[in-house]
Amino acid sequence: MKLRVMVFLSMVMLTAVLQGAEQFFIVKLTDMIGGVGYKVMSADEYKKAFQEVQEEMRVFPAVLADCKKEWSADKERTEAFPSSKIKVRKIAKGGATYPSVEKATLKLERLEDGLTADRLAVLDKHAKSFKNMDERTHAREAAKLTAFKDGFELVAKKMEEKLGRPVENFGFDLIIPEPKAKP
Repeated sequence: MKLRVMVFLSMVMLTAVLQGAEQFFIVKLTDMIGGVGYKVMSADEYKKAFQEVQEEMRVFPAVLADCKKEWSADKERTEAFPSSKIKVRKIAKGGATYPSVEKATLKLERLEDGLTADRLAVLDKHAKSFKNMDERTHAREAAKLTAFKDGFELVAKKMEEKLGRPVENFGFDLIIPEPKAKP
C-alpha cells in the first residue's frame, strides 16, 4: 500500500515538473503575399502571435474592401486591384516540441536552408521568364507586378492604421528584371 502511494506521489510530482518546463515550437508564418517564414517560439509567444493573427483576420475583410474602393477611385490606375493575391496572414505550430531553444534552432536552420533554396529557385525562374519576353509582354507583366506591389503596400498600410501596429512581412522580393538583361 505504501509503495502505491509513493508511486502515485512521484507521478504527481513528475507531472508538475514537466508542466512547469518551458517548451518551444517551430512556427510557420505565412505573410499577406504568401511568403513563408519560420520562427522558434515559446508557448506564450505562440499564443500572443496567434491572437495577433486572429485580430488581423477580423479586420482584413473590411480593410480589403476599403482598399478596393480607394484603388477604384484612383483614375490613373489601369490594372485591377490584386485582391486575389493578397490574403490574411496565417500561423501554424509544428507538431514537435523542443525542450530548449538550442534544439529548436537547429531544426529551424535546416528548414530555412530548404526554404532559401526553394525561394531562390522561384526567383531564378521568374527572372528567366522575364528575360525571354518581348518588350510589349514585358511591359504588361511589369505593370501587373507593380500593381501587385502597390496593392500589397496599400493593404499593409491600412492594416497598420487599423490595428495600431505593423503587420509582419517577409518582404516583396519579386523584382521586375529588365528585358533581355543578362544574368
